[in-house]
Amino acid sequence: AMSPSELVNTLLPLSFHGGYMFLYRSFEIPVSMDLGIVMNKYGEQTHFGPMVKPGVSFYWVMNASWAFGLTTKYWWVPEIKFGEYKENTSFGNFAEATFSARYRF
Repeated sequence: AMSPSELVNTLLPLSFHGGYMFLYRSFEIPVSMDLGIVMNKYGEQTHFGPMVKPGVSFYWVMNASWAFGLTTKYWWVPEIKFGEYKENTSFGNFAEATFSARYRF
């Protein structure tokens, strides 16, 4: 993603993923949580830190083969500084939304 100062922000996550799918009539509702670390590179600065990414999806199951839905995920990426740099602590907040079609064969 390009910032207002025209610097590129790159996130490279490595996480554990867990989830559960709720079923309600003709809907599938998967919920998930990713916990891990992320490399955050902004311009010439690189930071490694924790990340949390909860998510939820809503799929309408049209028939045995097709389902259509929306997935939303929220990324929380804290960049915690210590000592003389503690005032530079920041918290990255990112939202992700995806429309999907699932085909089962």
